[in-house]
Amino acid sequence: MERKVLVFDVSGRFAHFKQIHTTTSPLTYSIPPKTALSGMLACVLGKDRDTYYDDFSAENFEIGIKIKKPIKKQRININYLSTEEDSNDVMNLGKDFPESIERKRIPLEVVHSPEYRIYFWVESEELREDILDLFQKGKSVYTPYLGLSEFIANIEFKGSYEAKKRTSEGVVIIDTVLPVDTYDEIEPEPNKRYRKEKVPTEMSLNEKGERYPSEYKPLMIESRGKPVKVDIRNYHEIAGDNCVLF
Repeated sequence: MERKVLVFDVSGRFAHFKQIHTTTSPLTYSIPPKTALSGMLACVLGKDRDTYYDDFSAENFEIGIKIKKPIKKQRININYLSTEEDSNDVMNLGKDFPESIERKRIPLEVVHSPEYRIYFWVESEELREDILDLFQKGKSVYTPYLGLSEFIANIEFKGSYEAKKRTSEGVVIIDTVLPVDTYDEIEPEPNKRYRKEKVPTEMSLNEKGERYPSEYKPLMIESRGKPVKVDIRNYHEIAGDNCVLF
């Protein structure tokens, strides 16, 4: 049975999808992880924090990601206020911060002018129709963002399409990023930049009600957004693109 997939472009001035192992000088993934995209769709729907993980679990939710602009990363400095003491007072100051409050400058790695095409499938027909309705109206309950609330996301809905399952016995040109367990071999080409990133793909809650990434996948990315030649058995054709959903 063919799947109905929603396709939309997401872009912005900056993006930061924090790599889980970085702390004082945060690094960013090149693409929005599946967990960030589920949070973005939860913003569109108006779902509260930590309430949507079952709806967007690995069994119920799949995405494909196409890089539409070459990935360009840069460092920017972010000023933070220390809240180790008198945090309530700091939060209620508005814009009038006294000189006594310590400021911390953090170098933050960001993706500059990112643009991605997202292919999105969800098991729940009701959830899909709710998102489709909001996309078609150009509306969002909460403001979607690219990793950090300061980096507002622009969403452009492209349409609803059938995901046509395809099989192959050899090399296929694929337009999306690829989980490394979905293909046998890459056929390298000149002027292409290949890299692997291990990204979180699912969030869960522990016994204390704290969220944590419960699943990761290593992905193969062509960072200039060019299609890649791979020896692959199964993929989907969606709106004229060859995609791998995960």
